[in-house]
Amino acid sequence: AVGSDPLIPRIPGLSEFALTPHQLIDKAGSEGQNIVIIGGGLSGCEMGLSYAEEGKHVTIIEMQKKLAVQANHIHGPAIQETLQRLADRMTLMTETTCVSVSEGRVEVLDKNRQPLTVYGDTIINALGLRPRRNLVEELRKADVPFFEPIGDCYDLTQVRGAVHNGYYRAMDIR
Repeated sequence: AVGSDPLIPRIPGLSEFALTPHQLIDKAGSEGQNIVIIGGGLSGCEMGLSYAEEGKHVTIIEMQKKLAVQANHIHGPAIQETLQRLADRMTLMTETTCVSVSEGRVEVLDKNRQPLTVYGDTIINALGLRPRRNLVEELRKADVPFFEPIGDCYDLTQVRGAVHNGYYRAMDIR
């Protein structure tokens, strides 16, 4: 399990001005009051809800029509309910495309293809992860008696899938 890397698409300024969830660990407590999250999947929504519960204003920018579409039948409704409960602290922008990122601002196209600027003290890239397949392939070629990739290093999945995969891979060890 060698993990994964943040997905950083070719959006001008994204890698320079948006923090990945990993980078946020070092910045804890200095985020400011206005948080912009690019990506409304499970991670983006969970982070957004956490910041909103702390009293911060959160804007989530998502390309799809719905937020957290990969949530299961239990988690999904709970996220939607909490998003509604915290609606006074959140701006949810679905069907919105991120065009560029700069210091304290994100340029987007809304669902009507109208340009808008979203301002924030902290901008977060929650667009997902990319498996470290190259490292996995290097390890496969190494001279080790048994090697089997598990977790996000080879196939991105939710926690349940990763645990399932890890369990059955461990059962193969003899």
